[in-house]
Amino acid sequence: MVEGGRVIGNRVLIVEEQARWVRWIFERYAEGWSPRKIAGELNTRGVASPGATWKRSTRRKDKKWLSSTIYGDPERWSGVLHNELYVGVRVWNRSRRDVNPTTDQKVFLRRPADEHVRVEVPELRIVPDALWKRVRAREAWVRERYATA
Repeated sequence: MVEGGRVIGNRVLIVEEQARWVRWIFERYAEGWSPRKIAGELNTRGVASPGATWKRSTRRKDKKWLSSTIYGDPERWSGVLHNELYVGVRVWNRSRRDVNPTTDQKVFLRRPADEHVRVEVPELRIVPDALWKRVRAREAWVRERYATA
């Protein structure tokens, strides 16, 4: 499932109730809330996390939000705040799966940005461009302010 939408066959449809919460997350972060504070507020309000409907056997089943779900990893463009689908851009080919010949374990390797496939899907935009830019600006400010030497 795509948070903010639903996959039916090979189509992604917007679920407005989820999209409203995605916009709420973007707005709070742009206002200065930390991902931890946003996650806490979502949990207090009883909003189910993106993986709440996944069928799990051993992993978390509490339906709670984590700050990492919201912020993710900027370098991998993971997390709610980095999901470009929310501004109408579908991206493929960011990583590839390979097998480490030494350990025989599957590993995911990032592909260079010039190998990514980007397709505009404006009908799936749920976050206005101005809000997306405010979040990117705040993220840059936070990274600069708290950068370690």
